[in-house]
Parts: sequence; C-alpha cells; structure tokens
Amino acid sequence: MTAKAFTLIELLVVVAIIGILAAVGVVAYNGYTGAAKRNATISNHTNVVKFLEMNLMKCKMGEASIGEALTVNSQGSKKTLNCPIAANVDTKFWIGHFKYEKWNNTYNSNTEAVKANCNNDIGCIQFRALDSETFEIITYYTENNNTVSKKSIVSVN
Repeated sequence: MTAKAFTLIELLVVVAIIGILAAVGVVAYNGYTGAAKRNATISNHTNVVKFLEMNLMKCKMGEASIGEALTVNSQGSKKTLNCPIAANVDTKFWIGHFKYEKWNNTYNSNTEAVKANCNNDIGCIQFRALDSETFEIITYYTENNNTVSKKSIVSVN
C-alpha cells in the first residue's frame, strides 16, 4: 500500500500563491475603501448644500420662518429660524443640526463632519458665513493621494 501525500515544495508553492493573492486583494480593498470614502464625502457636501438651499427657499417664497427644520440638541429638539436668515448669526444652528443628526466624518468616524473650521482635515465639511447673506461650504477629501476641496456658495436671497 502506497501513501499519497503532498511534497514540501508543492505546499510551499500553494502558500506562496495564497500570499500573492492576499497582497493583491489588500491593495485592491484599500483602493475601494478610499474611493468609497471620497464619494461619500462628496455626497455629504451635496446633501448639506441641498438641505441649506431647500430651507432657504422657504424664506425666498415668502414664509415668515423656517419652521423646526434644525435639530439643536442631542434630545432632538428643533429650532425655528425667522426670515430673513442672517448667515453670519445663524451659522451655528446649521452646524449644530448636522452635529446632532450625527453626521460623522467619513475618513474619521470619531469626528463631526460639519464644522465652522476644518483646518483642511480630510472628510470635513467647512460651513461658514462670508457675510450676512452668503454661506460658504468647503469640503476636503483625497484624490490621487492629494488633498482637494469642493466649494459651494449659497446665497440667502
């Protein structure tokens, strides 16, 4: 009776092939997750701008206020902003809304996504007033290993 078994060389070849496949898989996985974080950050930027524009449209259409649109604390309480909106006064309420709705940075989930000053932090959405009638939203993300930004300007009127 002859015993059949793999030789040491055959086992080493199989281990080497598995190692190569694993290395390729890790590199591809990192690329996929990086692209997903980038796309999620850009999507968050678009959603912040749309949320702001949608609520400001209420004032543009003649409403007296933006009724209970903004979450202002961790218990979920809402805030009404009176029209006309003063960008330089009301910015903190808009930023607070995204904080209390638990929008987190896609690159670092332990930090808030929307802030008054991002310091070029990747995944951060900088929300600030340029003056009483203009909001500026700047989002920082990576593209080809470089930090890039997307900027939107939203007018109150």
